[in-house]
Amino acid sequence: MWQKIFIYLKLSFFIGMPLLFVIIPTSFFEKHSFCLFQNLFNFSCPGCGITRALSCFFHLEFTQGFYYNKGIVAVFPLLVIWTSKN
Repeated sequence: MWQKIFIYLKLSFFIGMPLLFVIIPTSFFEKHSFCLFQNLFNFSCPGCGITRALSCFFHLEFTQGFYYNKGIVAVFPLLVIWTSKN
């Protein structure tokens, strides 16, 4: 029973997260900072901008996504591979 619940939760996460990135515009992430490091210390960490970059990639705005965080070039393919294996 718990295994079935875990599978449903996992499936809803893997379908829901990309869907949220497609539905929510990137401008929403520009106004609200979710970065704990930035909110506490008031300067950007190396991962800052990755959420906006992911949102841009899901909206097929690759140049803008690269502008927000250059690490998206490695993170996005790894995320796709990791998601497809699970």
